[in-house]
Amino acid sequence: MIECGVAYFGVRRLKHVYRDLEDMASHGVTYVVHTFGEVDWSLYYETMRAIVRATHEVGLKAWLDPWGLGYVFAGDCDSPYAVTHPELAQVDQHGNILPGTCPNRPEFVEFSRQWIDAALALEPDMLFWDEPHLYLPEWFQQVGKWGCRCKLCKQLYQERYGEGMPTDENDPGITDFKAKTLLSYLNEVLVYAKAQGARNSIVLLPEIYQKKGLLDWESIANLKSLDNLGTDPYPFPSWENQPNLSGNWREFVSDYATRIVDLCRARSLENHLWIQGFSLPSDDRGYLEGVIDLAVSQGITNLAVWGFDGHRDMSRFVCQQPDKVWEQIGQGFRRVHEVC
Repeated sequence: MIECGVAYFGVRRLKHVYRDLEDMASHGVTYVVHTFGEVDWSLYYETMRAIVRATHEVGLKAWLDPWGLGYVFAGDCDSPYAVTHPELAQVDQHGNILPGTCPNRPEFVEFSRQWIDAALALEPDMLFWDEPHLYLPEWFQQVGKWGCRCKLCKQLYQERYGEGMPTDENDPGITDFKAKTLLSYLNEVLVYAKAQGARNSIVLLPEIYQKKGLLDWESIANLKSLDNLGTDPYPFPSWENQPNLSGNWREFVSDYATRIVDLCRARSLENHLWIQGFSLPSDDRGYLEGVIDLAVSQGITNLAVWGFDGHRDMSRFVCQQPDKVWEQIGQGFRRVHEVC
């Protein structure tokens, strides 16, 4: 059976959540990725428990996403932890504090473990580690900066490579150090989560959105506590200066789908691929009509769309025709269920 998921966030009134969950089920959705960021954790915790329970009552699985945690994971949300712990912040090559926590800091690893404990108490079916990354300057309109070069990172670099940490982002040592930083952090949190009985999924940013080599896909796929691995090749731009790949979306999606399938098949991992359901123009060049079948034909067995209902309620990223987008998603999900 092909699993079909959708991201859901921003709604915390249970009566509306129930209505939306039933809508998802009628569109062929089998699981929901609920964002569970720091604000949800602190202000909506029992509400989130009720939302996960409601998801199960409707017959859907529930994944929980550490949205924006420390600004180390993706999320259109705030990280109070990063703001209130500037001593743990990533630092750029000039010594300036960056908006994001350094994953090498043991305090942040411990904070992540606390998030895991809180998330698992809500009884989700999967923990979804969403686009782990070091500081991405494009996301903060600060092109030209990179991190992390904090005191701890410089110390670790010296110990690992036997020399001072360069300031040039293009230095091969910096690329290797960044990749190992993320790998080490992910291993720490996944091992802890697995020991508590969790299942773990990671989605990796396509390399076109960040400097090549900053995510070591092979090494991440080899993590022993990983159950599911995917990526999100979104061809339509949603922020300034993002590459526009809509003209060759088939090749773009196919390349990444094949890569994920091969990585997962070699390691007996479940795979997944995200479908763009936000910032779509009226003329999507046949994307929604064909992308689901394309992904399945490449061997993808778990499809997910970001996000619910054509992203109608987030005006910055709403599709030009959200009704049409959501209906096409439903048609595609129901079609693959019938075939598979």
